[in-house]
Amino acid sequence: MHYSYILSTALCFASFALSHTLPARNSPALPPSQDPWYTAPDDLLSYPAGSIIRVRPDPLSTYAAIGTNLTSASYNILYRTTDGNDLPSFAVTTLFVPVSKSTSSKKSQGLVSYQIPYNSPTVDASPSWTLSTELNSTFSDIAALLEQGWYVSVTDFEGPNATFAVGVAEGHAVLDGLRAVTESSSSPACESSKAWKIGLWGYSGGSIASEFAAELRATYAPEIEIAGVAIGGLPTPVAAVLKAVNESPYAGLIVSGLWGYANAFPVVESYLLSRLTDEAKVSGNFTAGRNMTIIQIFATYPNVDVYSYFIGGEDDIFASPLLQHFWDTQGTMGVHGLPDMPMYVYKAIEDLLAPVQDTDTLVEKYCAEGQAAAARKEGGAQILYERNTIGGHVAEEINEDEAAVEFLSNAINGKLGAGWPGSGGCVVRNVTVGTDTAPDW
Repeated sequence: MHYSYILSTALCFASFALSHTLPARNSPALPPSQDPWYTAPDDLLSYPAGSIIRVRPDPLSTYAAIGTNLTSASYNILYRTTDGNDLPSFAVTTLFVPVSKSTSSKKSQGLVSYQIPYNSPTVDASPSWTLSTELNSTFSDIAALLEQGWYVSVTDFEGPNATFAVGVAEGHAVLDGLRAVTESSSSPACESSKAWKIGLWGYSGGSIASEFAAELRATYAPEIEIAGVAIGGLPTPVAAVLKAVNESPYAGLIVSGLWGYANAFPVVESYLLSRLTDEAKVSGNFTAGRNMTIIQIFATYPNVDVYSYFIGGEDDIFASPLLQHFWDTQGTMGVHGLPDMPMYVYKAIEDLLAPVQDTDTLVEKYCAEGQAAAARKEGGAQILYERNTIGGHVAEEINEDEAAVEFLSNAINGKLGAGWPGSGGCVVRNVTVGTDTAPDW
């Protein structure tokens, strides 16, 4: 990329720095719970959804760890969004500026919002803080996107309260992150005539945020045009995952998920605490998980019967009308609108964490709704759904990475074609992709 273009980009963000309280680069790096930068302004209500509150160079300089041959800078952008209660909140995204020239049109620039499955009920697990430590295994995905010449936005989509798996809030955070990034290109220092070609990518917990963003786009952020969405390992409905992983190596996902909903909805917190057994109250085994990253959670709760912490066992979680309301409205894909952009969906048939039949059902629903919409000449679903015969949930995160990037490349560069996939509509097929054959347990 020409130096003049890099300078233009730097000036673009510098201009926002002047009006969005940009701290000095040598400001100390602190976890979000201790960093005053991660706070809402007193006048948060005056900020429209998606507007930038403040910007700073990433104090961890994560771009350097990913590779200065790929990215020239990383910025933290704090912006206004809307939580699961439809109340004003904020979120952060870490934006990586590419070094190489974009493969897109000279009049457009590629941007991918990449959602990492950080799956934790503590704000100190947010990617803007842990990306260079616990989440550095995702560097290869970010690098693959940067190699295309795209900007990459890595969102802290769980927000300041770490509302893990609360799909509506996460979808809002993704869409508002896109608003914030594209707003940052509208100053005189930027190429304001340059259009953005936008893609979304997320696996597992990251697919919750990405998929809900796709569903909510038309009603929440209709001005944001999305060229394509790649989502894998979909954990829907959330209740199905909570049933599937108990007493497995990934039982901690139940602890993380329950606390995510408790963080979002105080009534859920009150209910869960009221149903704890005396032993669980004394030991603190359940409550301890609220302040853990997902790596700590997996280390603490392997093969645990999480429902033994509750007086009524599983019934306290799955027979509760209160919790069922939230599972239905916040944790189930397919109920907030029909995605109106091309989608690449991928799933391991032997996925034990998030059973494949639930993704099958979701895709069938989308395809049926899409056919009805097409008959009314209102557009329709464009979905390629690949069911992988190799590996389980964990293996699939790597096995179809290359296919996801290829799809995003074609979508962003306008190479999918009007009839994609096939003759249009939906294509569902079994594939054998990748080399990781490991089962989940």
